[in-house]
Amino acid sequence: MGNQSYTFKYGKTAIRFELNSDHVVGELKPKEYPAIADPQSAIRQAIANPIQSKPLKEIVKPGQKVAFLVNDPTRVANSHVFMPILLDELNAAGIPDRDMLIIFAVGAHRLVTPEEMLELVGPDVGQRVEMINSNCHNPEEFKFLGSTSRGTPIHFHKRAAEADHIICTGSIVYHWFAGFGGGGGFSGGGASGSW
Repeated sequence: MGNQSYTFKYGKTAIRFELNSDHVVGELKPKEYPAIADPQSAIRQAIANPIQSKPLKEIVKPGQKVAFLVNDPTRVANSHVFMPILLDELNAAGIPDRDMLIIFAVGAHRLVTPEEMLELVGPDVGQRVEMINSNCHNPEEFKFLGSTSRGTPIHFHKRAAEADHIICTGSIVYHWFAGFGGGGGFSGGGASGSW
């Protein structure tokens, strides 16, 4: 039958290869969805009309501190697109940049470099808000909050625990051994939702 060519995105490049078509049982292809024409407007609309929550402007109050948990480079979340909008929304609600903090939720992954931080959230955001890594190998960074009903200890980053609000950002993505990463709980390098 011949060879079939395949291309997979890999980092910022792509890997191309061929397989003998006789060895391919079938292909699973995700459903195609059109790209959002105006992501900034869609983000502003979602912030103003959240699902099962009050809008941010009704939740935060001037004088409060906000911590963002942001993905590391192993997760594609396009934080550089939505973070400026989130910061502006919080500014409009009376939260100045100095009362916000970005924590890169790296999990057990390597720490994010300062250059990567700027690339992930955008240089404007990186110059406005303090950014730090969550280093799971440094127990001094974490606060013990108790144990689950099964006795699992819960440790939370101290700087996040000190915030009045924690906004978890991220994406829900395929994960090579967990099935999916992200979502409402923490997995790997990031999480999404608001806690």
